[in-house]
Amino acid sequence: ETFKATGSALPARTLMGIKNCDAAIFGAVDAFGVEGYSSPIITLRQQLELYANVFHCVSAPVAGVMQGIDMLMVRENTEDVYIMQEMLEETKSGRVAIAMRRITERASMRIARFAFSQARVRKKKITIVHKSNILTKTDGLFRECCLWVS
Repeated sequence: ETFKATGSALPARTLMGIKNCDAAIFGAVDAFGVEGYSSPIITLRQQLELYANVFHCVSAPVAGVMQGIDMLMVRENTEDVYIMQEMLEETKSGRVAIAMRRITERASMRIARFAFSQARVRKKKITIVHKSNILTKTDGLFRECCLWVS
């Protein structure tokens, strides 16, 4: 409704209101296929520096489930394909969708510091997940930053 009325899914007035609050609740949104629409979650992440997506996973006390799992997954939330630079090409073989990704040293160092600080507090090990064997520049930079922070 907001997008239809204002042309923006996150008007400046709404963003300012969120910045002046102690908390904001973001519900599910679905505007797939609406021309010009872009989910406000990406803008919120970037404007509010919400760079760390953190998932805490623990074993459920259920028969047949491996017990003793206590894992914190940390993912960088503002870069990679979240820069939303995509294109769709028509080729002789059919349509081809291409997405650009961006990895910066700044964001990689920031998320690595966050993840390592959480590992120290929790007295846990850390695993870096990357594909630097294939994505030598982007994931290579990320891996290099994580190793430097370690």
